[in-house]
Amino acid sequence: MKKIVDFLLECKNLKVLIGKSVLYLCYNRNMAQYALMNLPAESEELKVCTIHSLLGSYMSEDVSEMQLDELISNYHKLHTPIDRIFDVLVVDEGQDLMYDYVWETIDPFLDQGIESGEWIVFTDPNQSI
Repeated sequence: MKKIVDFLLECKNLKVLIGKSVLYLCYNRNMAQYALMNLPAESEELKVCTIHSLLGSYMSEDVSEMQLDELISNYHKLHTPIDRIFDVLVVDEGQDLMYDYVWETIDPFLDQGIESGEWIVFTDPNQSI
């Protein structure tokens, strides 16, 4: 977790991400909180969230305790247009989100999608849920 936050901070220091909007996405709420406490304040350029908070922001029901497949299924039933597209996607603890249905769901949030967009996934197979 700390390594990914350090990576993002270094990218900012090297001006790699300057002018680009970044979506930092993870599964775990504690990890998102850690990132929020250690990265520069959220802004138009940086959004830190869990998959639940990202998709839940488009839903009227409480999604915090939903299983991932239920969350994705309920989100797709809404057919809600996405109001924000990011230039870069950073996925932390990606092993928790390595399902085709997850990638198909987050694809529209990334400029040029997963196929051609800018993204990076960090995984830790010892931490898989």
